[in-house]
Amino acid sequence: MSIAISTALLIILAILIIITKRKALFEIFSTNISNSTKELQTELENTADSIIRKMENHITHLEYLLSEAEEKIAVLDKKLELANELINASEATNKNTLKHIDTTQEIYTTDTVRTIESLDYDSTNIDQQPEYISSSPNSTRKVVKEIISDDKKRLILAMYEQGYNATEIAKATMIGKGEIMLVLQLNKK
Repeated sequence: MSIAISTALLIILAILIIITKRKALFEIFSTNISNSTKELQTELENTADSIIRKMENHITHLEYLLSEAEEKIAVLDKKLELANELINASEATNKNTLKHIDTTQEIYTTDTVRTIESLDYDSTNIDQQPEYISSSPNSTRKVVKEIISDDKKRLILAMYEQGYNATEIAKATMIGKGEIMLVLQLNKK
């Protein structure tokens, strides 16, 4: 029996030692885990604060960029509005110019036709010919060209006096730019 009691005592003693060591180990681990948890929590809070500061800086910068963009949009809107007004004014001016050019061309054409009609005569009746026209067809063409040339000259000068440049006059009258510049230069002298 004594062996059984001593074995039982040894087993009880071993169980008590294991329980005691287990409590000691649990206290050591719980203290280490508590310290580690507190350190982790502190590090997480510091990291979160750092990230929040960076995000606040980015937000401030983005707000600044947004306000700059809004200012630039406002300036561009004003410029666009002004450009549209200029385009509308230019279109109105162009319409008036085209009307004037059409009127001028109509007058030019009408005067030319009237002049040519006044030169038209019956070739069979020589007595009807004006004194300044000989009976040859070439001389008739020469007089008509001179009259048309005078009409062109008057038209070019009238348009130039109204502020048109040589290119605009050339486009409107279908006359070469060189011819227009020549007429303008001869008229200056």
